[in-house]
Amino acid sequence: MLKRRLFFSAPSPDSTSWQDLSSPSFSMRIFHALKSRPSNSIAAIYLLVLAALCFSSGLFVPYAWDEIHFVSEATGPSWQHWFGIDDLGRDLFSRVLYGGRISLSVGLMSTSVSVLIGISYGAIAGYFGGTIDRWMMRLVDVLYCLPYYFVIVLVMVLFSIDSLYLLFVVLALFQWLGMARIIRGQVLSLKEQEFVLALRGMGASHARIVFRHMVPNTLGIASVYATLMVPGVMMQEAFLSFIGIPFTVLGTDGVHKPVASWGSLLSEGARYFDTAPWLLIFPAFFFSTTLLAIHFLGDGLRDALDPSLKV
Repeated sequence: MLKRRLFFSAPSPDSTSWQDLSSPSFSMRIFHALKSRPSNSIAAIYLLVLAALCFSSGLFVPYAWDEIHFVSEATGPSWQHWFGIDDLGRDLFSRVLYGGRISLSVGLMSTSVSVLIGISYGAIAGYFGGTIDRWMMRLVDVLYCLPYYFVIVLVMVLFSIDSLYLLFVVLALFQWLGMARIIRGQVLSLKEQEFVLALRGMGASHARIVFRHMVPNTLGIASVYATLMVPGVMMQEAFLSFIGIPFTVLGTDGVHKPVASWGSLLSEGARYFDTAPWLLIFPAFFFSTTLLAIHFLGDGLRDALDPSLKV
């Protein structure tokens, strides 16, 4: 009975080797960490407002992202078209917001899947060590050696699919490798800590030790690395779109239409920079400020999730 009571008792909240993710103080730490620096607060507000605008753009934007206005050439910003219109007569403001929806979705969804895979894989490899660790990390080394962009293009050619959903899958299949290495290193240093040895002595299962006690202690560095992965994934999507690889979505009329992501908008704007610079300036501004805000937000999350730091 005593063993059971000790098993369910949490270590001291003051310990730097423990985080209770369900406690009210944990959410307060995130709040205070974001509030402690003006840059963190501004970054969080900017990202929330931008995401709200992008994902609800259809509610208040008067033009569809692919609606064509019959004009002879691209025209600059005006009261009717705030960001101007492109060479095909499409409203750039609508396309920038829709492109933000696509780029943010690619970054967040691919990163989320990669984080889940990387944390689980790295934690298991680091905790068990030995032969299991060696074989698991050799697989990571092999995947690291594959030419990343070549694999993406090859998968698209082999399966004759250019869907945006395929992009989510392919990006996620490679992004988790770095996360797995980082988490493995953290778990290797944690598994000899006193609280882990105590849990083993009390008969805690391997799964409970890894995912209930050790993984929460890696969230500080994992959150920082994840905030680097999001802009990294967005930049990879932008690069693929910039070099002319078209990803498509199913339109309301049942036709697959090329995606208007920030990457494709940058590619289009670069071609017309001499005659219509606004086609490049506006997408580049939102793309760069979003990446900057994500980095600032990562600093705030690091302060909140790292158990060795006190906010």
